[in-house]
Parts: sequence; C-alpha cells; structure tokens
Amino acid sequence: MTLTPAPGKYILKMDPEDEKTAGGIIIPGSAIKEGNFATIVSANPISFRDKHGHLSAPLYEVGNRVVLGRYAGVRIEQEGEEFVVVNQDEILAIANLIPVG
Repeated sequence: MTLTPAPGKYILKMDPEDEKTAGGIIIPGSAIKEGNFATIVSANPISFRDKHGHLSAPLYEVGNRVVLGRYAGVRIEQEGEEFVVVNQDEILAIANLIPVG
C-alpha cells in the first residue's frame, strides 16, 4: 500500500525513539526530552493555504527533518515503520543539525 497525502498535508517518517551515542550507548526514547523528530517523506503541493486563505507553495520540502509536538497529527504504522500525517501548521521547526567543532 502506498500512502499519498491529502491536499495540504505532509507524511513524515518518525525517527527511532532510541538513540545511539558515538560510544555505542543506547539512550531510550523516554530519556530524550528534545521532542518528536521526523523526516518529511511526502508532501501534496495542492491546496496549501497561507493564514489569509490564499494558495501558496509548501513551506517544507521532502527530506527536511522537523520537530513535532507530542500529540501532532495522526500516527500510522505501515510495514513496521511509523508515519504521521500532519498539517503544515503542526510542524514546529526544521531540525538542522550543525556539527560542533
């Protein structure tokens, strides 16, 4: 089954809740407090509307890593992977990780 977002929606693939440090230590998702991270896998460019109701282009692109609120969107599991369907205004930020050093 292929998921195609409805007009004005994004489909995001949720990042794994557990993270592994450079030293190989696994940090459980319950210990990570930064929020819910996901990557945009699909966007329907039709009917995105700005705050005035005018048609506009999507603000985010496929491949952007974004931050969501804990209860944002509708969660779907397909073939063992977790996805979430969200409105554009449910995306809180783009997570651009900049290497330190």
